[in-house]
Amino acid sequence: CYRAWQRGVLLSFFSGCVLRIQPPLVLSVQQADEALDAIEESFRDYMAGDIPDSIFETVKGW
Repeated sequence: CYRAWQRGVLLSFFSGCVLRIQPPLVLSVQQADEALDAIEESFRDYMAGDIPDSIFETVKGW
């Protein structure tokens, strides 16, 4: 969620298995594509180990 936020996408996570995407009420197809690209890049960063574990000490879900 933090890495996506750094890329301009607001996400929330709940219970460790629920990811909530919070788009604006009105968005274009291009904006949706950009948001999904940012989320995909964030997942890739996580899978590649590019996000330090220390970030999980300060970023919490509900």
